[in-house]
Amino acid sequence: MKKFHLHLVSDSTGETNLAVARACLVQFESCEPIEHVWSMIRTERQVDKVAEGVAADRGVVLFTLVDQRIRSRLIETCSRLGVPCIAVLDPVLEAFGEFLHAEAGHRPGRQHQLDADYFARIAAMDFAMSHDDGQALGDLRNADVVLVGVSRSSKTPTCIYLANRGLKAANVPLVPGMEPPAELDALKPFAEGGPLVVGLTNDPTALVAVRRNRLRLLNENRETGYTDPERVREEVQAARRLFGARGWPVLETSRRSIEETAASILALLQERRLGKGEDMEIALPGPARRTPVVLASASRTRRGMLANAGVDVECDAADIDEGAVKDEMRARGAPVAEIALRLAHLKAARVSLRHPGALVIGADSMIECEGRHFDKPADPARAVAQLLALAGRSHRLYSAAVAMRDGMRVWDETDVALLTMRGFEAGFAERYVAAIGDAALGSVGAYQLEGLGAQLFARVEGDFFTILGLPLLPLLEFLRAEGVIAR
Repeated sequence: MKKFHLHLVSDSTGETNLAVARACLVQFESCEPIEHVWSMIRTERQVDKVAEGVAADRGVVLFTLVDQRIRSRLIETCSRLGVPCIAVLDPVLEAFGEFLHAEAGHRPGRQHQLDADYFARIAAMDFAMSHDDGQALGDLRNADVVLVGVSRSSKTPTCIYLANRGLKAANVPLVPGMEPPAELDALKPFAEGGPLVVGLTNDPTALVAVRRNRLRLLNENRETGYTDPERVREEVQAARRLFGARGWPVLETSRRSIEETAASILALLQERRLGKGEDMEIALPGPARRTPVVLASASRTRRGMLANAGVDVECDAADIDEGAVKDEMRARGAPVAEIALRLAHLKAARVSLRHPGALVIGADSMIECEGRHFDKPADPARAVAQLLALAGRSHRLYSAAVAMRDGMRVWDETDVALLTMRGFEAGFAERYVAAIGDAALGSVGAYQLEGLGAQLFARVEGDFFTILGLPLLPLLEFLRAEGVIAR
């Protein structure tokens, strides 16, 4: 890994420099900076010390300095040393000045003044700490946001991040075998002045790993229901059912950073405050509000599943190089479930750009049998060969789905089914492929379980819709929580 010196020079705390630098550096995975943070630089003498440091460890210099004398001295030094010197905020300040027809006030650290906003953030932080993990439920109604979720679903750090943005955030844990606290049900709806309640959930496999790591840190190595994969799966499913029944928006946190989760919550809060997300009372099944749903696929099977379930959906196929994605992820040993989810994400992301405001659903299915991955066959001969390779064996079929709005992932789900094919001769496989025609080429396993394909199997374990290519029931729960279909 290539290492280099990075000097971050600021007349205040240096947080802006650090944030910009790290946001850029994630794009350079093979490089590692040696950070030199120079904060509160407000005199020429201090700049001279910075210059000595830059001369000793030459590298890129990023600065946020508003005093013209200090800036000029640093720029001259860097020019003499022949190192890059970049004013991070200049392009933004110039754009604001031109648009507002005004000049910037050159006072350092103004974003850190002890003003009303600062004290509001401190009050929000106090609120988050005193309402952590189900504490102080009596005044839960005073929160701006209430996060609900199973253990280790990032509730606490997300609340702290939101508090730093000035929001009073509380979190309530869901405990297996216990009803949610009555104070949750007593909250007024958001449209009537109550807090925004958001359900946080996590992939069961990832959740088990996080919990086991937590127990190891506590020197607790006994296997309990807290880390039992089947119990954790049931716990997550129970939480999803609760969120759907209450009509709370749901966020999947297993593949999101704290910042991304908080950003999604802030977007939801703004949407609701603008009146776009208020609950609606509807007596009959049907769309609860006019949120377009777009399927990033040309699959007639997936579209048929959604249509039959009462979801009005538009199809817009995504144009991505699936083969390249699979090859790259297989080369680094990625699990099949991760590959399927990545493809679903890429499809939704591509199509989401073309449909502002819509919920875009991306989906993908993959098969694994004894370490071998199977894709859609290119022709009938390959379809027959694929069926014969699966005959007499058990294989796993993974179906993943991702929902996006305006390029931001708001939900995802991955499910797996275990299918065992009976043994059969090549002639049977050939007749089957001839009977279903092009349908064999459009199916990841070269079969369709819903028709003649049932004759290929000895045993099937798993959700029927997952096998058809979409974790439909969790998706419907999400759409109900979003108010797209009636509860």
